[in-house]
Amino acid sequence: MKSMKNILVFFMILVLFTFFNECGVKSNSEKQPTSTSKSQSTTRTIIDMDGNTINIPEKVSKAGCTIGAINQMVLMLGDPYWNVLKK
Repeated sequence: MKSMKNILVFFMILVLFTFFNECGVKSNSEKQPTSTSKSQSTTRTIIDMDGNTINIPEKVSKAGCTIGAINQMVLMLGDPYWNVLKK
């Protein structure tokens, strides 16, 4: 059981790094100067199953990085993760 906890901690740390990389969190030295012009705001286009097109501003869609990181953690760990949570 102790080794299972170590594996879980390892994957949690891995997911944190994945989260920061996915969401574009950069150190101060890598940050680009921010501009106030709205012409540079980007949108993400999503086409749902009915063929409708949805445009989401990039700032809103970055909130989904947390969901993506959690989903990736669950996919990586698979069944052992849920067995530990059930106990």
